[in-house]
Amino acid sequence: VTAEGTIADLNPAVASGRPALDGTVAGTVAVTATIRELSAGVTPERLDASVRLSLEPSTVGGLAIERAMLDADYHDNAGEVRQLDVAGRDLNVNASGTLALNDTGESNLVVHADSPSLAELGALFEVPLEGIARVDARVTGNRRNLRAAGTLVGNGLEYQGNGALVVNTDYDVSVPDLAVDRATVTAETSATFVTVGGQNINRLDARTTYEQKTLTFDATATQPERSLS
Repeated sequence: VTAEGTIADLNPAVASGRPALDGTVAGTVAVTATIRELSAGVTPERLDASVRLSLEPSTVGGLAIERAMLDADYHDNAGEVRQLDVAGRDLNVNASGTLALNDTGESNLVVHADSPSLAELGALFEVPLEGIARVDARVTGNRRNLRAAGTLVGNGLEYQGNGALVVNTDYDVSVPDLAVDRATVTAETSATFVTVGGQNINRLDARTTYEQKTLTFDATATQPERSLS
């Protein structure tokens, strides 16, 4: 399959059936794909593809995108991202490297994302978020055990009356056999001027581990004349 052309006045809400994505998308696209054993169905194992997508100023929901570029190949259950750039008023994303979803390759994908307005991102998923955030990650491993490790920094975060002025988190996520329900997540978090359940906490430090649907935590909350561990 080969496709090359332009996109103009495409409404993501109509294409997806989700009214929250109402907007206008414009740009150019070039795709070359090979599907093996089509009669058995389209699966990642039977697909090879090369994609080059460029977006001009577009809107998705309330999210404004000034420009976006994707240049990537996919074959043998592995993706090679030469360039992924999204630049906009509310979201910036950069990524490049290899993502191996097979048993023999090795991933090395570097991702950076930041948003000065989580409210606009949250609106796309109907989640009432506020604040500023930055995420950096490096993805390694393969299908046997895909791993993402990095940092998350947030400022002025708020969710349904709970939040923090500053949050810093170092995280490590492992997903064996691409099974999300078997994922293990560990995080070291420090936060200042936290509000939880109507309580004002000067500082909160926590180490959390999520594994086999169980959350284990070790946390210390500090107020001016008392603390709780």
